[in-house]
Amino acid sequence: MFHCVRSAGPRCALAFIIGISSVTVAHADTTAASEPTLEEVVVTATRREESVEKVPISIQALDQHELSQYGIKSISDLAAMVPGLQFQANGYSLYSNDTTVAIRGFNTIVGASTVGIYLDDAPLQGRMSPLGNVGFIFPLVFDLDRVEVLRGPQGTLFGASSESGAIRFITNQPSLTQFSGFSHAEYASTQDGAPTYEAGAAYGGPIINDQLGFRVSAYAQEDGGYINRINPVDDALISTDSNSDRKAVVRGALALKVAGDVLITPSMTYQTTDVNNNAAFYDQYSNPSQGYFASGKLIPDMSSEHLFVPSVKVEAPLSFANLTADASYVSRDFNETQDLSTLNCAALGGCGNPLGIAYPSTTADASPSNTGQKLDTFTGEIRLASNQADAFATWVAGLYADHRRQRDYQTVIAGPALSPLIGPTGNPIFYVNQFVWDDQYAVFGQTDLHLTHQLTVTLGAREEIARSNQLNFNGQGLFNSGVPASAESSLRETPFLPRAAVSYQFTADDLLYASASKGLRVGGGNNGLPTICGLASTPTYDSDSLWSYELGTKDRFFDGRVQINASAFHIRWSNIQSSVLLACGLSYTANLATADSDGFDLALQALMTDQLRFDLNVGYADARYVNSSFTSNGLPLALKGDAVQALNFVNPPWDVSTDFNYSIPLPNGDSVQVRPQFIYHSHNNRPVITDDPASPSYAPLDVPDPATHLTNLRADYVAGALDWGMYVNNMFNSHPLLGAYQDTPTSNLVTHSTFRPRTLGVLINYSFK
Repeated sequence: MFHCVRSAGPRCALAFIIGISSVTVAHADTTAASEPTLEEVVVTATRREESVEKVPISIQALDQHELSQYGIKSISDLAAMVPGLQFQANGYSLYSNDTTVAIRGFNTIVGASTVGIYLDDAPLQGRMSPLGNVGFIFPLVFDLDRVEVLRGPQGTLFGASSESGAIRFITNQPSLTQFSGFSHAEYASTQDGAPTYEAGAAYGGPIINDQLGFRVSAYAQEDGGYINRINPVDDALISTDSNSDRKAVVRGALALKVAGDVLITPSMTYQTTDVNNNAAFYDQYSNPSQGYFASGKLIPDMSSEHLFVPSVKVEAPLSFANLTADASYVSRDFNETQDLSTLNCAALGGCGNPLGIAYPSTTADASPSNTGQKLDTFTGEIRLASNQADAFATWVAGLYADHRRQRDYQTVIAGPALSPLIGPTGNPIFYVNQFVWDDQYAVFGQTDLHLTHQLTVTLGAREEIARSNQLNFNGQGLFNSGVPASAESSLRETPFLPRAAVSYQFTADDLLYASASKGLRVGGGNNGLPTICGLASTPTYDSDSLWSYELGTKDRFFDGRVQINASAFHIRWSNIQSSVLLACGLSYTANLATADSDGFDLALQALMTDQLRFDLNVGYADARYVNSSFTSNGLPLALKGDAVQALNFVNPPWDVSTDFNYSIPLPNGDSVQVRPQFIYHSHNNRPVITDDPASPSYAPLDVPDPATHLTNLRADYVAGALDWGMYVNNMFNSHPLLGAYQDTPTSNLVTHSTFRPRTLGVLINYSFK
């Protein structure tokens, strides 16, 4: 047990009585001859370089060393380590790219993201359309300097797209003075599944010393599958380990110093992802207790994504401030294919299979659906940050412009067996081509008033002009019946996003802060629905917004060997944009009820001995509706006390991860490191709207996820620049039934996902500076 000392003053009460936290620190700093301490991380969350311990917001930063040691390769790995950050794949499709992310319990499956996603200064987030619910973009984690997770509204500095927080993937930049590199290779074997391979390398340094530098990197990964695909008509095996995927990313950057100290950094990222079949399996065809999982779709659920992000950044020191100007282009091309035969069979009252109305009876019942998204974004920002660190007022101010063009489309074709009933063979029974143009222009500023050496007041605001125009083109098939051939809508909003905070630096190691800030995301339009859905009209939906109130503390103890960072919050989310799923299988977006989220984030790191480090991350968020919302004819869409969003997108209240890292020094200077890890997600026992038979979203077989327990173990032999490692993930081969999704309210077909079965892997890393 740790004890407070008298000289620590109020920090002990703040850290141990509040008992909550929000920041992860990096590896132990053992380079000096003095006792090892936990190293602080420098971040740019306030658009200037500062120690994470001095920033009065809830932020967690993982540097390159931690990303490697924790085996973080994706957004899902990151979410397991960061309290308050929650990630999941959509329950009904489970593609690698059909994903949602939430901070502090506020998830969304429609409209603009509630979480800003940045690759350096390039915003990647788009809109999630009801057409197939194509998910958001996440960069692959390789050759990153760090990842910053900012909890709470970040609208002042990052805009309306960061309503509940932001995730910033910061790449390694070219050096003008020093060469450095990193290489990685890994092989893993999954129980009852196919092997996984990955390899990557990064290298950079000066071309002309102190004038021109470069950085290049490349990474590829192939994940072996573990879910078989069978023919649902006769149960015949079609393919084994079908849910494999391939990912790759290539980056390049130059750094050019001109006119003295002006630094110009052009860069490029190209990323691809291909999924052979999704990770959903049907209970009816699987035996989870024996570790056997099978997908029963007539057509494999495949997807591909291509992401291209070129950008340029200019940095120039002025006499009174540092000038930064950046411009970026984001191009995303995403396409997926699904089989909707179960939906179409159920909609027609059955296809003749005695097992149920959603079961196909012949392979000719296959109904291929093609869904895609094309996103093109141009973003520019210019900002000034004061460079007088000891001034009474330090500030940052800037201008921002963003233009986005997003096309979403979906085409559904009936198979030959269904065509006589619902349309000619080869003709679409459903077709929508949707275009959305979003423009945002903003002026923003934030200032820190240092009233004393210890007391600082922060005031910030962002004024935006946001325009959105949507144009839909509809087909004439059965599921377009009653929908006009085209529909157009437009919105114009002028969001104002204020922020206020006060912080007090008791000592160099102890900070207390309180803040209030507003977050917002803009509204949009809906396409018309066919007459079979029973809804007369689908109007546009407005922006939703939230106010977040936060109290936090950041403390270091015992000469830097223990760090506890804490934040508690209350959030009120109003006019929530939500997806309303109808019995016809289609959905629309509407503004529903108001919700509250109360909780805390905790991150504790301790060097318990010179060789043993302990990490504890805890997040709790209780997000629930505080009033009810109904359709025009009285059907419930959200009920007071229910968890926010439909069941498949409800986040667990508790997220806990613990980690021990024990380093054994060897006589020759090498070391052996052993790291067990335990990750826990709780069961969500709040009621959800899909439980209510009167709701249009009623799905009686959808059940909440159980509490989950995941144990991983890793061991490394470190010899200078070489790191040889081996690991076992999901040590106890846990396979809980997750993401329950009932195809239709009248169907007894339910899909689930689960953890990847027990996986054994070996790896080698080499790095130098």
